[in-house]
Amino acid sequence: MKNRIIFKSIVTGILSVSLVLESIFPAFGANIDKEAITRYYYYKDALREANGSIVKPEKAARLKGGFTGGDSNDIASAISDYKVTDESLLGEMSNTEFTQGVNVTTGNFLLADEDVSLSEDLSVYYNSMSYKTGLFGFGRSFVYDESINQSSNVIIYRRYDGACINFTYNEGLYYSNLNPELSIKKEPSGEFILRNDIGGILERFDEDGKLLEISDLSNNKTQLLYNNGKLSKIIFDEEKTYDIQINNSGFISEISSADIKLKYDYDDDRLVSVTNTSGEKIIYKYDVSKRLANKFVNEDKEAFRISYNTDGRVKNIIIGNDKEVSFNYLDGKTEVLDEKGSKNSYFFDEKYRVTGIESNDSDISKIIYDKAINAPEALIDAFGNFTAYSYDDKGRIASITDANGGLTKYTYKDGIADPVEFIDEYGAKTENSYDDSGNFIGSKFNGNRVLSIAYDDSGNISSITDALGDETKYEWDESGRVIAQIDAMGNRTGYSYVKNENISTVTLADGNVYNYTYDDFDRLISQEEPNGLITNIEYDSEDRIIRIFDNKDLDEKYTYDNSGNLLTETNSLGEIIRYKYNSDSRITNIAYADGTTESFSYDEVGNLISSTDIFGTVTTYTYDAVGNLTKETTGDDFTEYTYDGLGQVLSEKDGDGATVLYTYDVKGNITQAVDALGNIKKFSYDINNNLIMYTDGNNNPILYRYDALGRNTEIIYPNGASEKYQYDALGNITEITDVDGKKVTYSYDSLLRITRKGYSTGEYEIYI
Repeated sequence: MKNRIIFKSIVTGILSVSLVLESIFPAFGANIDKEAITRYYYYKDALREANGSIVKPEKAARLKGGFTGGDSNDIASAISDYKVTDESLLGEMSNTEFTQGVNVTTGNFLLADEDVSLSEDLSVYYNSMSYKTGLFGFGRSFVYDESINQSSNVIIYRRYDGACINFTYNEGLYYSNLNPELSIKKEPSGEFILRNDIGGILERFDEDGKLLEISDLSNNKTQLLYNNGKLSKIIFDEEKTYDIQINNSGFISEISSADIKLKYDYDDDRLVSVTNTSGEKIIYKYDVSKRLANKFVNEDKEAFRISYNTDGRVKNIIIGNDKEVSFNYLDGKTEVLDEKGSKNSYFFDEKYRVTGIESNDSDISKIIYDKAINAPEALIDAFGNFTAYSYDDKGRIASITDANGGLTKYTYKDGIADPVEFIDEYGAKTENSYDDSGNFIGSKFNGNRVLSIAYDDSGNISSITDALGDETKYEWDESGRVIAQIDAMGNRTGYSYVKNENISTVTLADGNVYNYTYDDFDRLISQEEPNGLITNIEYDSEDRIIRIFDNKDLDEKYTYDNSGNLLTETNSLGEIIRYKYNSDSRITNIAYADGTTESFSYDEVGNLISSTDIFGTVTTYTYDAVGNLTKETTGDDFTEYTYDGLGQVLSEKDGDGATVLYTYDVKGNITQAVDALGNIKKFSYDINNNLIMYTDGNNNPILYRYDALGRNTEIIYPNGASEKYQYDALGNITEITDVDGKKVTYSYDSLLRITRKGYSTGEYEIYI
């Protein structure tokens, strides 16, 4: 259970397919995309920050945010001069905002370090305002270092991220009054059971409050074993065991399994380094007040550095070499200045809930809270648009009323995190089905089945069937990795892996094999294709691609500045493209090998205000207070735009004064366009937002028809003539019939390449 408390992301029927597939498909397909790989590794620093350096608050969904207070004595004694003295304000607080890991209302820095190469979650958290000592030293908490402490009729639950939540007794159970879905039961044996009704998660603690076990509806189970009161083993689903070693200070010094070893070093009760299996070393350094100040990777790569005010709140954080974000704390307001010079102001109430956001001193977005459940009751955006929310007795969203009055309703089932039914503003109904283990197994849209999912005995997806009955099957190994995908046409693609779940081979349906190799840092360094072509990738110390070359003619090189911006691209012919940037890392100039250039300039908030193309043509841009483009000028030509409160274009006027007016439906689809001559073009849509009718300025309608998967099957013209399209189970076009009834047919091989194209005349083309 990588995410030990499981909430599936699937909400709506047909949109669920992509979300499900994302959890199945391997990272690399049959063909290497140099541009995509370049982009991926070019921004890998940002990805690492998201996964480790800087916490994202999305894990709060595991036990839904809201806090009621906890034991604050330790914090109060240490920072009595600062008003945030409640441990409930630590960790992944709900109803707040995090900027680069900093809680903008409290100034607490939250770091979540997770080894993404592991299939299990062993995250370690750091709170700069925590004065508790855990299994990983001072200020740190561990994803399995949760505890319960009972005092009379109050239970304090210390969560994985360092936060404390109070539960009070009521009719046999203990409840968190701001988290109605959570409850704690004290068993006759003295053990405690924490239950999450939304996710169907159970956590079991012994009579001393130590965490013993976590389980869910799918029978996934994580067990914790102790030796003389000290954590000694973590067992995942009775399949994988991590051995825990505790040093003389009571801190974890090593976590190991058959193929993993993580070592932890300490100094003065503070974690100072982590060494992973591949030898990579994460180093932490602290300031004179013993607060976390720096994080390094292998000494030479600084992930971030932090400075604090005298009251313990974060003053600024610098990501990498020079991306600085600073914080200015006022009464009920925090100003955040980012690395690009943009200022966001966050307003908050006495409960440290964000109540408003102001960008660059412009209009404010406001949040109004439901007093009963500490959740947003209404959002008012910078345009004054009002969105209202209502909740059920478990604190789950029951309805959303948008700015146009559209009402969407949600219905839930106990133990299931996501809605089992929702009805949108048009009355369209989506029904999601789950099995007894809480697995999402299918969806209906207005009563029609659009998706079915089956699972094997291990809980892995074994097949997905679409609205037309076409089925894709999956096979898995014992480590929970996809080893084969069989599409609806019976084509089989096989996968094999090396350590850390990297794909080593992809075997296509025609028997051709692609081979992949990686370095010690799990970076892709080569791909070998069946035809013998080998593509290699080289990196710098910052994980950025500096060269892509093959065993034929390809040889491309890349250089970067200290901020990680791409400086030069050199192609296989030695031709160089050079880039320049401003202090905000926005591109200002591109110089091509042939001597031509492009240039760009920006305003103080980062809007592009002028561009000059390779021919010397200058285009200028003007914006309104909320960033909408209002005028675009090139030479003597210009176009002006106006907008409604939702940011939708209402009018478009050119330099001759010709104006086009637009209207929209509640989903933002254009329904009408009226040009300067009064000609009216109309657009109609089905419930899936597919265009079903277009009427031109002469009132001639064109109709569009679709199949259950939203693919266009027919276009009917005003004279009654039509074009028709047919598809195979994989979505390839197999037949096109034109307005004269003439047909063109297509055949494909197992790799979806066209092999034959046939015509109504009997003629055909063969592709080899």
